[in-house]
Parts: sequence; structure tokens; C-alpha cells
Amino acid sequence: MIHFTFPIASRPAFRMGGALAALAIAGGTLLLASTAMAGASDDDTDPHAARSSAQHSDEGGGQRVDERRPLNPDGHLFVSNVAGSLRVQTWDRSEVQVSGELGEGVDKLELSGDAANLSIIVRLPKHSHHSGNTDLLLNVPVGAQVALDTVSADVAVQGSQGPVSIKTVSGDVGLQLASPEVQVQTVSGDLTLVAPSRDTRVNSVSGDLHMSGVRDRLVAETVSGNVQLSGGAFSELRLTSVSGDMHLDVSLADHAEVRGSTLSGDITLVVPGATNGTAELKSFSGDTECQGGKLASVSSGRRHEYFWGDGSGTRIDLSSFSGDIRLERK
Repeated sequence: MIHFTFPIASRPAFRMGGALAALAIAGGTLLLASTAMAGASDDDTDPHAARSSAQHSDEGGGQRVDERRPLNPDGHLFVSNVAGSLRVQTWDRSEVQVSGELGEGVDKLELSGDAANLSIIVRLPKHSHHSGNTDLLLNVPVGAQVALDTVSADVAVQGSQGPVSIKTVSGDVGLQLASPEVQVQTVSGDLTLVAPSRDTRVNSVSGDLHMSGVRDRLVAETVSGNVQLSGGAFSELRLTSVSGDMHLDVSLADHAEVRGSTLSGDITLVVPGATNGTAELKSFSGDTECQGGKLASVSSGRRHEYFWGDGSGTRIDLSSFSGDIRLERK
């Protein structure tokens, strides 16, 4: 297991339901199948690519690996591991070093590609989808573009300044980055993200999302996970949940657009006191409150529209079916 240097909160259990949950679970099942197939088959690799592999011993599992390959400062790196852990650190060399230990039942560690595009894949025997934990530590160029794909392996990336993309089913993800672009897809793993990324996309089913430092544009979707966010300034903020709660403490750019919706969760949004614009709060059976806003209109007792200043600028739209909505100014 990875021991993160920043905390990952425990997540409460929620009921999963609705079309969004079904779609998300289906997506997770497809991700699981594709990852397992990538590990189980050698047929999809390039026969002309430069390769190297570390074979496990006849007793199976436990073999140490220590490999180095050249990678351009802005090169593409793809790493796939089914179970165990992936830890990525950065350095100022134009090469990748991968070290660690292969799990029992692993066929080999395959390295293929060149200095522009490098792949590192933990291969399982054909027709096998199970193995012991493989724990890998990678040192990569600080500006490399990193893509990691796991099933149950935990993921930790620290110090990367290039785009980072993570796909996992049940592994926890911890990212402490200086990357401009971050994408994370997880089914049940928790996410902790600390990064000044300007384009961030996060998708989860039941994992909690903890994000700080992100800015400009964020799109986050979860079914039953909670969302905790601090950062900004944001020009676009879109958050969707079924039963998870949201606590958002952000700064907003001029003319920012903020949209948050949940079925049964609560939403708390905290914005700067100087925010100028309008806010529309909707809840069918929950309470709504807008601190410091002037009430402009009420529709059927469910939709409340407020404004600050002259009402121009930021546009906020928050909705919940049965949860409470509170908009605070600091």
C-alpha cells in the first residue's frame, strides 16, 4: 500500500442509484475488463518496438526489477499495473527509471517504445486476470506526459509538471503536482489532488474527491462520493453528484459560470465577499440560503434567485432535490 504524505479521508457509505450510477458502474466494468485484457495479452504490442522485460523466477513472484530507458523531457509515458502500487517521482534526467518487485503470478514487466513514447506494462499470463501485488517506483522527467492505468493498485504522483491522466477501478489516488492539466477516472477509490491545474476533469462513482489549488476550469462528477474543493480563481466550475455532499471554498474570475447539482446531498459554496453577479438556488424539499444576496424572485417556493451588486458578472446555479443549499460570502 502507498502511504500518502497528505491525508485521504475515510468515505461514508451511501446508497447508489439512478441512471448516473448505472452508467458509471458500467464504465468501471469496461475499464476493469480493458485493463485486465491489456495485462493478459501480448498480441496488441508493436513487434517492431524496442522491448525489455524482467521475468519472475520459477518459484513465481518476488523478483526485483531495476530498468532504465530514455525519455524526452516532454515525452509520453504509459504505465499499466493491475494490483499493488504505482509511485511516480520526478527528476531532471531525460530517462525513466523503474524499480520495485513483481507480484506472484506476474509473467513479466514489459518496456516498449522509444524516447518519445514509452510504455511499461505489468503482463499477466494469457487467460489470467489475477496476480499478487506488484509495487513499482518510477523516476520520470519532470515535464513528461504521464498516463497511469490500474485496477486495484494505489497511485501516487508527486512533482510532475506535465499533463497527468489516471484511470483506476478501486485504487486510491494521491496527486501533488505542478501540472496544467489533470484527468482522473475512478470507480471506488478516493482522490486527493493538490495542483494548480487549469484544466481538471474528475469522474468517480463512490470515491471521495478532495481537491485544492486547482483553478480556471474544473468538471467533476460523482455518484455517492463527497466533494471537497478549495482553489481558484475559476472561470468555469461544473459539479454533479447523486447523493454526495459538496463543500466548495473558491474564488471566482469575472463572469465565471458555476453549476452544481445533487439529488439528495447538501451543497455549501463559499465565495469572496466582493463577488458580483447572480445566484439561482433550487431545492424541492431542502432549505436554501444566500448570505448577503438580495432576493430578486421566487418561483413556486422552490427556486430562489439572488443578486449582488448590479447583478452582472458571475453566474451561479445550484440545485438539489432533497438536500440543503447554502451560499456564503467571506
